[in-house]
Amino acid sequence: MISRLVYDSTASNTRELQGQSPYIINAALLYDSFDSKTTATLLLNVFGRRLSEVMRGGMPDVYEKPRMMVDFTFSQGIFGGLNFKFSAKNIIDEKVSKVIEYKGLEYIFREHSMGRSFSVGLSYKI
Repeated sequence: MISRLVYDSTASNTRELQGQSPYIINAALLYDSFDSKTTATLLLNVFGRRLSEVMRGGMPDVYEKPRMMVDFTFSQGIFGGLNFKFSAKNIIDEKVSKVIEYKGLEYIFREHSMGRSFSVGLSYKI
């Protein structure tokens, strides 16, 4: 850590744990009707800025910026043992953004999108 102070006098002597967010929010909205054979689930996950990569030498550490993820699943019993299911993952598709802070400025280290995924299915239960 001392070598960082040579390059950046504002650098800290301490750091948080790698991968540890200051907050995590998980929420679920669920619907389940036995009579109509319908289920629906909406899931939300948000996490705070977290240390992603600890760098060596004079390089500043890499932080992952907060982002929100939303998933949705819907299932409907049709008749008998036949069931329809629809699923959407990562609906918002916020970018995964990793940044470096140096002398009060933020620089993009790496940024990418994870993409959305959708699935539709039919199943039959004997």
